[in-house]
Amino acid sequence: MSKKILCIEDSITTQKIILHTLSQAGYFVDLANNGVEGIEELAKDSYDLLLLDLIMPKMNGFHVLREISRVAQFSNIPVIVISSDKRQQCIDEVMRLGARKFICKPFKAEELLEAVSEVLKNKLCPDNGMTA
Repeated sequence: MSKKILCIEDSITTQKIILHTLSQAGYFVDLANNGVEGIEELAKDSYDLLLLDLIMPKMNGFHVLREISRVAQFSNIPVIVISSDKRQQCIDEVMRLGARKFICKPFKAEELLEAVSEVLKNKLCPDNGMTA
């Protein structure tokens, strides 16, 4: 059975890259344009993984991470943060908030596929998840 992934990302270009890359690899991908839409999608459906941008309108990725950690229904969904904010302070904060991996934009398709595969297989420890 294919894994279902929710991508919360406001960039249409990045959405298209993620959708194409992961669909070609056999994953089902749903898209949300901001954190508010993403939380609504999480409440409507069941997901195996969340891909999350940080800098978005309406509700940023930090708020999404805080919200999903508070809601039991969402708290077991692993999160990969994908962001252009490469500051160590930012990376440390998202990992502290429960992200399993951090991918810096721009990223390569292979890098995304490897991260998704690792997290879905639960091989990744939460404290060593940065990909530069």
